[in-house]
Amino acid sequence: MLLALGGCTGHARISLLSLNRQAIDPPRVEPWEFDARECVWWVDDAGQFNLAMRSRRAQPLLGELGGMELVFWMAPGTPPAGIGRDYTLRAPDFRGMLISPLFHQRFVAYAGVVSVVREMQSGGEISYRGSFRIWTTPMMDVTYMTLLPPRRGPVLGYGTFRAVHDPDLGHELRSRAGMPTATPTTTAPAAPAAPGKNAAASTRPTTPG
Repeated sequence: MLLALGGCTGHARISLLSLNRQAIDPPRVEPWEFDARECVWWVDDAGQFNLAMRSRRAQPLLGELGGMELVFWMAPGTPPAGIGRDYTLRAPDFRGMLISPLFHQRFVAYAGVVSVVREMQSGGEISYRGSFRIWTTPMMDVTYMTLLPPRRGPVLGYGTFRAVHDPDLGHELRSRAGMPTATPTTTAPAAPAAPGKNAAASTRPTTPG
């Protein structure tokens, strides 16, 4: 279900679901849900349509250690010529980062799809609503703990969004999502519906999934 536009910063719902076929608890069976109160779109200098969203949550009982931030950024292509468009995502089109004081977890995409539909808001402003599914491999950057089993598996990120136009916030979120510095050492699965054994066994899960 698509969400109502959240104020002037957009809104999105992001779910992360582990596709690990070698361990099930952890990760838990149900997806991790993230409510993103920032979701924006813009067109960069190269003419590419950009979409970024961020969820921030806190656990007061844990103090500073309880904070967690999830950022997704994607640039699937040129802006829709009509009312909407479906895009196929490639690895360079997406960046994802899960950040906490205890770990930094990147998500490297190997397949994905995003659908966007243009909407005209009061005052003539344009927003975009849509949905996405992105098959990723988690990559650990910094860690003082692990939440998933030693054998890391693919993670499916999916959700819905409504994005408002805000290039300044978009550039901030894009930077926050981080530039990938490594890629999986094995060949990514050919079909998202059935990730290959090598892709699941060659990485180690380190985030909620």
